Amino acid sequence: MGYNDDATLALRLCGAVCLIRSCMYTIYPDTLTSIIGYPPAPAAAGGWGKKASIGPSEDDVQSVMVCVQFYGLVQGGLAGVCLATARIGHEYTMSVVSTVLGALFLALVAFATSMIGTEGLEYVSAGDVNKVIAPLALLAAYMLYVGVSGVRKGAPAGEPIGQSGRMMAVVSVLGFLQALVPIFFVEKHFATYGMAIAPPSSEGTAKLMITMWGMCIAAGSIARLGVIYAGHTDSIYANCRAFVIYMCEMWGVMVMVSVSRAFDPNPHPKSNRKSNPNPRPNPNANQLKSLGKADDKAMGTMCLVITFYTFLLYFGGTIADDSAAATSAKGKKKK
Repeated sequence: MGYNDDATLALRLCGAVCLIRSCMYTIYPDTLTSIIGYPPAPAAAGGWGKKASIGPSEDDVQSVMVCVQFYGLVQGGLAGVCLATARIGHEYTMSVVSTVLGALFLALVAFATSMIGTEGLEYVSAGDVNKVIAPLALLAAYMLYVGVSGVRKGAPAGEPIGQSGRMMAVVSVLGFLQALVPIFFVEKHFATYGMAIAPPSSEGTAKLMITMWGMCIAAGSIARLGVIYAGHTDSIYANCRAFVIYMCEMWGVMVMVSVSRAFDPNPHPKSNRKSNPNPRPNPNANQLKSLGKADDKAMGTMCLVITFYTFLLYFGGTIADDSAAATSAKGKKKK
């Protein structure tokens, strides 16, 4: 196969993997936590780690599930970048995206491996982690090989980026800056959303997942900026449309959460801790609604931000370019 075919295959594989991971981790977050063994069984009575004598409460388990769901949602955005770019098939653009996402997966593998055995993650074994990251490492190696080879052979197209490119650049830069908080200031991120995480096992797992979530947001933003840099008009338009779909997915989830809170008979489970200080954790309960355990104000702010991004991308980018293309086509017919 030529490097064009290799790049197409790499991005389609990556898109399929990310799409599957998005569905599984968002709808069934316990799919991932059960693989790594969370919540861990105590070694002895009261033996849940160095800092706590009891197991994680349901709030703690739900907070970890929130982090897994966020990680799942961002996989949908990565799938959109891959599949939209592969569909258009511009060699240099595909090579850039493949290089960026290959580097992301390699970074995720290295980060997850480095966290094994650290405080709060003593319960995770290397064998369990390898079940998740080994396939990702192979995909990362293939994507890097294809991507770097293609970048060295090709050059940017230098075509107009249009309104789609401009709006996608704005949202990508803002998204990258936002991603720095969960990557480097994870405690601040937890505080913003009011997550209750007490035992070391819950805290360590949540930090692991939320940091990887931030890494994916940052890499997705860089990949979209790479598409703009490659300067292939059709690829830029396709990625902007995929980005709109991803933002709509995010917005839809947030709205579902907000609606579910109105029908939740116990929206603030912390108030029950006095009567039941150590409820038995149930990681399978309220999987999608666990996002609703976060702070109301923070969730509302996120909804507004996502709405703003969606309007920028759709009306400022996609609709503007479609209208310009239609006007240009009418002008050509008149001539």
